[in-house]
Amino acid sequence: MDCSSEEQLIRLKLQGVGSIKSLHFDIPNRKLEVFHSGDNDVIFQTIDSLKLDTKIIAKEALPDDFLISEERDEKKLFF
Repeated sequence: MDCSSEEQLIRLKLQGVGSIKSLHFDIPNRKLEVFHSGDNDVIFQTIDSLKLDTKIIAKEALPDDFLISEERDEKKLFF
């Protein structure tokens, strides 16, 4: 991901994934943070299908007081 058009492509592709709570793009550093609940396999496979050299850099569970939603199993992925 190195431009705003790729950001838009990723946003459109992930639009139907209901477990995603928010996306944070860092285009200059070619990184994406995905805040979500549940399993991350669908998110990874969806992004990877765009053939943008996708890899997970880190995963972390967020503390309960940080959660964006009422779901308590929210996680963050770094691509």
